[in-house]
Amino acid sequence: HYPRVNWCLMAGGGVKPGQFVGGTTKAGDAPDDKTDIKPDDIAATIYHTLGIDPLTEYYTNTGRPTMLVPHGRIMSELFA
Repeated sequence: HYPRVNWCLMAGGGVKPGQFVGGTTKAGDAPDDKTDIKPDDIAATIYHTLGIDPLTEYYTNTGRPTMLVPHGRIMSELFA
């Protein structure tokens, strides 16, 4: 198991079929030099596809403000 590399399967919601983004080293144990996809990017993209602004601010039960995904980017290259 390689903690620095992962995958996510997405379908529907306007996602172009039959594509992949990102890459790994030849050994598959780390992202390659061209890949800059973070888990926050995937979360922001999923929220966006659901019609939820990933920067939406919510408040915890103690009143502390928090955003859904403060550092993620929407991966627009996935959509038709």
